[in-house]
Amino acid sequence: MSLFFEGLLAVLSGTAGLLIGFQLSRSNEKPTTSASEDAEEPSEPSNSADAEQVRHLLSNLHQISTGVVGDVREHTSTIEAIGREFQGSRDGTRPSTDVDVLRVIAEIVKANDKLQVQLVEATETIEEQAREIQCQLEEAMTDALTEIPNRRAFDFELERRLAECRRAGTDVSLLILDIDHFKQFNDRYGHQTGDDVLRVVAGTLRQAMREMDLPARYGGEEFAAVLPQTGLEDAKRAAERVRTAIETAKFDCEHGELKVTVSVGISQARGADQPGTLIERADGALYAAKRGGRNRSYFHDDGKSVPVVDEASCPDSEASADAQPPAESVQETPEAATEAGEVAPENISADRTDRLTGLPNRQAFHETLTRRLAERQRHGTSVSVVLVEVDGFKFLKDLYGSKGGHLILQQVPRFLAAALRETDLVARYGDGTFSVMLPVCEIEGAALAADRVRAAIARCHKLRIDGKAIRFTLSVGVAEATDCDEVKSLIGRATKAVRSAESQGGNVTCVCRVAEKEGVDFDPVANFTDLEDAEPEAPAVGFHGS
Repeated sequence: MSLFFEGLLAVLSGTAGLLIGFQLSRSNEKPTTSASEDAEEPSEPSNSADAEQVRHLLSNLHQISTGVVGDVREHTSTIEAIGREFQGSRDGTRPSTDVDVLRVIAEIVKANDKLQVQLVEATETIEEQAREIQCQLEEAMTDALTEIPNRRAFDFELERRLAECRRAGTDVSLLILDIDHFKQFNDRYGHQTGDDVLRVVAGTLRQAMREMDLPARYGGEEFAAVLPQTGLEDAKRAAERVRTAIETAKFDCEHGELKVTVSVGISQARGADQPGTLIERADGALYAAKRGGRNRSYFHDDGKSVPVVDEASCPDSEASADAQPPAESVQETPEAATEAGEVAPENISADRTDRLTGLPNRQAFHETLTRRLAERQRHGTSVSVVLVEVDGFKFLKDLYGSKGGHLILQQVPRFLAAALRETDLVARYGDGTFSVMLPVCEIEGAALAADRVRAAIARCHKLRIDGKAIRFTLSVGVAEATDCDEVKSLIGRATKAVRSAESQGGNVTCVCRVAEKEGVDFDPVANFTDLEDAEPEAPAVGFHGS
């Protein structure tokens, strides 16, 4: 009975420990959200409900433990009373018979059996509570969307492994991954597709990890992995294994097969590292991977971030070692096979992606713009549109051939990506024409960004084909949506602004402003010759061939 009671106390102690750990983990919660949510702050109602649940479970345990103590005291009192009665008979205060002895034994057995039943019932109740708490704890440590460990589990594991590193001198490394251009999935295909991408990336990450590693959803479109007993070289190999697995994974959705890539930052723990310092170095390497062109891994080394793979052999790198990588497509971009001067209509694929540039096509742009205009009507948020047209594009193709035309079409998006936000959408709108949608951006900001691109391309001397420099300019039109705009009317004003720029000789940015009484005005934007330091860096790219 003593051993049974000690076991019961152990169950009680362990269950209470689970509850305390559960409460501490919930108090440090920083929940991640689905792709459709931007906020990372925990909601008060959720935390309040969690605290109430913990209080309820603790109250149940308290009642159970109090009941057990009462049962044990009752049993003790019963045994003591029986003992006193039996002792009295032995002292001769009253006659003792065999019947009395048997009766005493029977009463002791009965009391023990009663306590045994009570303890078994209490144990079963406590074990049930423990299972419920364990289930809650597992849920608290799991991201609901991706079903991999969440930020709370990551924080706990990283702290534990760093303590192990300081105590035993073992290696531990950290990977932080970010899905490239993730907002474009939401903007172009909807938040459900964005959620599906998160799930597939999480599943691929988990499959690429060892059993001892902890992959986790770090927040939003970021993931992390804690790699115990792993030095920097092994961590670099793991990062490339994960990056390659995600790059080659198939992401099928109703819009077709999507191409998804990630950028990875790597850091290895040092002796005195705390979680914040290790994460900070991995973050720095991640941002270097983003600046380096995305879809690559960088590691932190002595205060600087270094690519895992030589840039000349990185995915999407150009012939020149100094080339800036292109903005990634969210869809596999087949190599353009045509050598014709004109970009034929068949180069615009049926799945809304331009095959030559990898950008959304006109149809995809119209669909996204339609959604943004609807949001503007509901919430009053600003939306601006920019049309960018290569001046004399047909002449340039005749002059430089189809290779030169293709090179121009592939470079304009690079300049645009350097000047725009990730939330902005760039699309191939037509032969030699690109369109840009800038949500939550008024016309002045859109015009400023667009004219920087125009000015940078006008000054660019780095585009070459067969050793010869390619020079070209842009005519740019900018318009901002009004309350009554539809896609046709908004695009129409931006088109008229482009025509106004062309009528002034090209290499001009014009803004179409809607006057309240007198229709529209087309104002040329001043050349930003005094903002050379702010212009996007021109990619150094060459194209050599026969």
